[in-house]
Amino acid sequence: MINWKLPPQVEKAVYLLKNNQESVFLVGGALRDLFLNRQPKDWDLVTSASAVKIQQLFPKSFVMGKKQETINVSLDGLNLEISPYRLASKNILEDLSKRDFTINAIAYEVENQKIIDPFSGITDIKKKLIRAVENPIERLREDPLRMLRALRLMAQYNFRLAPSLLEVIPQEAYLLKETSMERIRDELARILLTDKVTDALILAEKLGLLPIFLPELSRCFGVEQNAFHHLDVAGHIFSVIEHLPKDNLELRIVGLLHDLGKPHTRSIGEDGRVHFYGHENYSAQLAKAVLKRLKISNQLLGIPVNAQRIIHLVKNHMFFYRKETSDKAVRRLLSRLKPENVNAFLVFQRADILAGSPAKQERLPDVKRLEITIKKILAQQPPLEEKDLALTGKEIMSVLQMSPSRRVGEIKRKLLQAVIENPELNSKDDLINLLEKEKSTP
Repeated sequence: MINWKLPPQVEKAVYLLKNNQESVFLVGGALRDLFLNRQPKDWDLVTSASAVKIQQLFPKSFVMGKKQETINVSLDGLNLEISPYRLASKNILEDLSKRDFTINAIAYEVENQKIIDPFSGITDIKKKLIRAVENPIERLREDPLRMLRALRLMAQYNFRLAPSLLEVIPQEAYLLKETSMERIRDELARILLTDKVTDALILAEKLGLLPIFLPELSRCFGVEQNAFHHLDVAGHIFSVIEHLPKDNLELRIVGLLHDLGKPHTRSIGEDGRVHFYGHENYSAQLAKAVLKRLKISNQLLGIPVNAQRIIHLVKNHMFFYRKETSDKAVRRLLSRLKPENVNAFLVFQRADILAGSPAKQERLPDVKRLEITIKKILAQQPPLEEKDLALTGKEIMSVLQMSPSRRVGEIKRKLLQAVIENPELNSKDDLINLLEKEKSTP
């Protein structure tokens, strides 16, 4: 007999629906997690009640998604997702027959502790197998995103795709173009949060899915690198991602994007060595385009994500701290990065080095020395941004007898560069002296 201890809010929702003469079942990821002896994060119920009735029974609720088929319910501090039977199904068996994979086509009748498993989903969970419900071609054509979702489930649970799916996905891959980029983005983000990013994205390339939504990454396969790398560009990107904290989605996006410019900038020098001169700048341009295409700005899966910070980190990821590196160079880096992004930069630096060859990993002590130098410099509170200047924009205009214009901004940037090079110049008198020299500049 099943002996699961469900949250009281789930049992309360079930009781309320049953008490109003509606059938109700536990389904989805929570049920899958329970069979895997994992603690569920999300709780999904499916019911014979209509969406309107669900909202009437649960006042603290709102409709989710454009299809308006799922109701998010807040009940005693727990969020549940409650859906009517899908696609006008008349009962739970018909509902399950319209789901994507057998591991998701299982239902649990809470009141009677009864498992409903018409497609042997429990067996597939035990086999760690992702298999389509009945006809794989029909299931994928109903919603092409299911091709990417299969890879996400594979990465999330360390499962494998059934041969029937591996056979049909390449011929149906083109249908993914019909799927909204927001839905593709969310599945990609979920993949990035797993331990199996490499497996999932390599398979996405083999099955013809990756070129559809991330062609920049697809072009990185097979691009050989120099002695500091033992992997091709794509392999290095995946290794960097997996060396970054699994709970830091923003940094994992940086890892995904940081070397996309390498195929375009690859060259071979007279000495026969491979070079990627300026690839960080081109990667930053591509990162900006990818973030815009995937519509990533300030939040993803409910997680804060700063697109501008991602681009800054990509653009500056090639900063190497050597013994001869001056404090001036570090101050210039801090000015570009902004102090609040330093920790993320250092974490990324370590991951990038760990994902390289043994020759590259010799640089790890340099990152520690850089961290120490940064702490020392920040403790001195040097001017790093325009707002740190001892003169305001109004004062600059007064000294130079200027009206507001683009020229004022240019002058402020020049002053900032001067005080970054020499922080002792950041006093009103010294800056005014610099401005006096500016007067003679045409």
